[in-house]
Amino acid sequence: MIPYLLLQISNLMNYFDTRIKATDFVGAAMAATKPARDATGFIRQNHSNLMDFACAAGCAAFSMGVIVGVYFLLDSL
Repeated sequence: MIPYLLLQISNLMNYFDTRIKATDFVGAAMAATKPARDATGFIRQNHSNLMDFACAAGCAAFSMGVIVGVYFLLDSL
């Protein structure tokens, strides 16, 4: 749950950055999101290995799901 939450926080901050850069009031918006930006930076610095592990575990689980699904599909033929 925690790695998924960290990835969502990272994605949310990337979304905010994109939306802020598209507006005319970049300076005020950047100042308003400074606390959230600082928290996200802290999470990225201290938990990047955990986020990498979460991505790797998700890819491995998906791959195993595909392999088991193909096995059951071929077994039923």
